Amino acid sequence: MAVTKLSVSVDEEIAQVVRDSAARDGVSVSAWLSEAAANRIRNELLGQALDALGEELGDLTDAETDELVAQVAPVMRALLARAHDDETPVKTTSGVVAQVWREGARQARLAVLLRGVAELPLDPDASRRIGVLLGVCGLADVVDASLVDIARSGDEILTSDTDDLVMLARAARKELVITPVST
Repeated sequence: MAVTKLSVSVDEEIAQVVRDSAARDGVSVSAWLSEAAANRIRNELLGQALDALGEELGDLTDAETDELVAQVAPVMRALLARAHDDETPVKTTSGVVAQVWREGARQARLAVLLRGVAELPLDPDASRRIGVLLGVCGLADVVDASLVDIARSGDEILTSDTDDLVMLARAARKELVITPVST
């Protein structure tokens, strides 16, 4: 892959957070910034695709929106509202999306509700980390392990499967808040 060298200026506090995060991830600052830019571009492209899909399917009516919101467990609604109010980034993995994406047009309408959620891909490095983590724990759920893989200590994971996620977080040596939600 060809690379281009760029020179960028960032606020010193942001630069330190980037350096620290890159060090925790075991990558260079350049690799970390490149991945962050790639994720931003993917999110923008996904947003454009969802906008086009929304135009094709039409906007959700108030009744449809109310029905979808009513289907979300109350604790999930509260946590997502808190994240929105606090401007806390919400992220998931492509594996999670694949696991729940099953009903064609209706699922596409649900996607409109996920616009503020960053979907991170399962790249080759992540796949290998996830495989090792699963091997250490004797588990097989790639989706659960992918969430632990993208999480940083202090992050909160919402799940209906707390036991496996607690085991995975311990094995990954991450201090995570595992919050049970009903499905």
